[in-house]
Amino acid sequence: MSLTESSGSSPLLHTSRKCSRPGCLESIAHYLQLLDLTHSRTNIFAWMLKPVNRLITLYQGFWSNSGAYLYRKRLIHGPNFVCAGGVWLSEFDTIRKNLIEPQARAFKLASSTLRKVALPACNLGGRFNFLLSLSQRGAGGHGDWEACRMCVEDHIFTKDCLKRMNDDICNELLNYLAKEYGATGMKNEGVFFSNLDGGLADFLLRYLHYVIFGLDPFDESIINPIRNFHYKTASAAYHIDILGAVLQRFVFRKWPHHFREVARIYQESPAISVLEENQPKYNYMTRSELAALMVSIMSLAGMVGPLTLGKILLGRRKLCPFEGQPTKDIDVTKVWDTLNLDDR
Repeated sequence: MSLTESSGSSPLLHTSRKCSRPGCLESIAHYLQLLDLTHSRTNIFAWMLKPVNRLITLYQGFWSNSGAYLYRKRLIHGPNFVCAGGVWLSEFDTIRKNLIEPQARAFKLASSTLRKVALPACNLGGRFNFLLSLSQRGAGGHGDWEACRMCVEDHIFTKDCLKRMNDDICNELLNYLAKEYGATGMKNEGVFFSNLDGGLADFLLRYLHYVIFGLDPFDESIINPIRNFHYKTASAAYHIDILGAVLQRFVFRKWPHHFREVARIYQESPAISVLEENQPKYNYMTRSELAALMVSIMSLAGMVGPLTLGKILLGRRKLCPFEGQPTKDIDVTKVWDTLNLDDR
């Protein structure tokens, strides 16, 4: 599913086709969210309800991390619906159209509001360059998104990155993963999945940072600070509004220091260290700016998505229990032996 922000009446809000009867509270919440997104500037009633909608957004924002919750919303309200302060899309053609057209972006990550002070420019100084919050040309942007995106593509996701995926070092890491799984696997109370210093998490940390940045996956002076920030202090939470501020105040007070430490490691990596700074086509982007951008990207995507996917594919985490679907009863481990691993 995809989330877009709306500041006025949108045809997307009128394409819902109800498939199930909502409860009373669900109907009220949905109406209030619709009102909040589409009301005119002179609607005093809507402005008075802003605090109520804020609470509804916080509540729905928490639950919308669950695919089952969103699927239930889809069954009730149709393929496009409002939830957690935005419009959610689940029709392929609608999503495709919105993705290939210029996008106006805000400080949002799906249902969560991003914490501005945790984003790259605020941590290291300089210009704001976080791609998920930069609008494109034609949607209010001034070319910063295009320049930063080009810099990332030209220096991070390159032919060298693809080569590293299949070299001897990667094979050594895969052998390490197989050895870890053979020694622990699902036998020893899930140590393979829960141990941050070994098993699946440790493999992904080393593998991704080698493939993407060219960092030495066996240099503990590099791996330990990265592990400490991304895994042991939950770097993704650092970027989330309210939650990040609370955790930094009471638990992870050294988050900004860890961010800068990991950014320095990224900046000195083979991938980023070769960047020739101050090129017009990259909008004069510097190595430190690119490194800081990649710290946030790895925090919110690189270190969360692959680990979650790995746990699902290896049977540790069940498939989402979608209402009316058999997904919760599927045992993925019984499918393994039917797969042709040589079929790309």
